[in-house]
Amino acid sequence: MNGSEQKIDRLAANVLTLAGQTEKRAKNAEQLAVQAQRVLDSSSNRLDGSAERIRQEAAEAVRSGLDKSVGKFTERLETTGHWLLETVREVEGRQQKSAKDLKKLVWASVAVFALTGLLCFGTVIYLIQSARTEIKRVEWIADINKAVENGKLIQCGTEEGICAKVGKKTIRLDK
Repeated sequence: MNGSEQKIDRLAANVLTLAGQTEKRAKNAEQLAVQAQRVLDSSSNRLDGSAERIRQEAAEAVRSGLDKSVGKFTERLETTGHWLLETVREVEGRQQKSAKDLKKLVWASVAVFALTGLLCFGTVIYLIQSARTEIKRVEWIADINKAVENGKLIQCGTEEGICAKVGKKTIRLDK
């Protein structure tokens, strides 16, 4: 679970806590209203004129307190909701950026892999060509050594140079 998900979970827990507190306040306000009603009813039996006024004031006080409490909760809930929405948008933006960055990294890795493969392939072809050339040189030197051993290739007399013996004739090869 990453940090953003933890923040969202904490925020959701806070919202649930606030909702529970508001529900308790509403129940308390309801109980207060019921109690106030009982007091008002008993007072109305004793004092007809003043009972109506007291009841209205008590109901207004309860209503006002409840309105303030619900108003504060609504305000907090809206603020929390806006913050949560912004956090979710930020997380989505980061996820999209991470996905793009990962895609770029994958493509770069594929390109490097392909380039490395081509370089290896080119090196192998070069080494094969070099080996073939070297093998031909070795074969050529072996043929020259064999001709020297068989007396078909000799050094020309006192002069410097190479001569080939064909039958009884000597032919100079380097001119």
